[in-house]
Amino acid sequence: MDNKEAIMVVLGKRLRIVRNAKRISQEKLAEYAQTDKNYISEVERGLKQPTIEKLYTITQALDINIEDLFKGIEEEIQSDFNI
Repeated sequence: MDNKEAIMVVLGKRLRIVRNAKRISQEKLAEYAQTDKNYISEVERGLKQPTIEKLYTITQALDINIEDLFKGIEEEIQSDFNI
């Protein structure tokens, strides 16, 4: 797995953790973020690379700061993927 793929997997995992902690379904998050449930699912699984605008919309829908999503991401990638 390359660095880009690892970033997408970790980013997706973080989004899923926040969404689940807030007890929001993928369907509701998709509605709030004005996108499709399948898109949310693919982002959470690291299969889609969201644009910065779409990522911002998703984080706003989750009521979190986009910068908080990236705090410590390098360490998590290294820990999870040895990159």
